[in-house]
Amino acid sequence: AVQFVELLAVVLVALLAFVRAKGIDGRAERIVGVYLLHLALLRNHLANVAQTITRHSALLNGMKP
Repeated sequence: AVQFVELLAVVLVALLAFVRAKGIDGRAERIVGVYLLHLALLRNHLANVAQTITRHSALLNGMKP
C-alpha cells in the first residue's frame, strides 16, 4: 500500500511540473499541492501502521513458549 501511495505521489509531482511548465493558473498548482500533502500524510500513516504491526507481531512471537 505504501508503494502505491508513493507511485501516486510521483504521478502528482509530474503533473505539478506539467502544470507549472504550461503556465496554468496558481489554482491548479494549489489543488495538486493539496493532493501531494494528503498523499504524504497517508504514506506516513501507513508506514506508522506497518511499524506498529511489526512491533506487535514481534512481541507476540516473543511471548510464545
